[in-house]
Amino acid sequence: MQYASKEQLETLRGLESSVVANAIDRLGIRPPTTGFASAQVRCLSSAAPRVVGHAVTCSEDTTTPRMTPGRGLADLYRAVADIPAPSIIAIKDIGHDRLRSVHLGAVMATATYRLGAVGFLSDGAVRDIDDIREKVPGYQVFAAGTVPAEGAPHILEIGRYVEICGLGIHHGDLLMMDADGILSVPFEHLDDILRLSREITDFEHARFQYIFSDGFTIDGLVNNWRTPKA
Repeated sequence: MQYASKEQLETLRGLESSVVANAIDRLGIRPPTTGFASAQVRCLSSAAPRVVGHAVTCSEDTTTPRMTPGRGLADLYRAVADIPAPSIIAIKDIGHDRLRSVHLGAVMATATYRLGAVGFLSDGAVRDIDDIREKVPGYQVFAAGTVPAEGAPHILEIGRYVEICGLGIHHGDLLMMDADGILSVPFEHLDDILRLSREITDFEHARFQYIFSDGFTIDGLVNNWRTPKA
């Protein structure tokens, strides 16, 4: 599997996810209503930092009594350590009540952060959110919400394909997270996406300057500005 370079990741982290989504759309890579998680998950990080990273995927059940001893966290920690940093953990809840599940706490967040993770995504819940915000303020968390209990967590399969709130994720996929949500970025088109995203960013900056200028008119806005094409 190929992974993004440090230079590519740094460039991507400097872009807004909405701009990158526009670039992917202009390039015709996929339908414009795919490639992102729905609003069923929300940002729980206080500062909503923008992060990018390679996905570490797994499935977990925390609402069914454990059938084997232990949670299986050691294997998840190894998977995070093995993938090129930075990484984003994506956990699919497969229990019978995902809104009563819990897939992340302060210890797991701080440990995976030390191992190279910069973000976490799940269609279930998390806990210890105040501790996570305090101890790892740069760690981005998207989940359905929070609960206080630890449940009966049992990680079932690491490295599997998961679908979280409409976003399909393979282990190793490139993801970005910011205040707008979670976006999958196709690695095979990354250079073109970065190029067009920079062009769109420059275009939007000029457009905002025009909107706030003394010469602003509706006709000028409609007729003189065309979003960059692929």
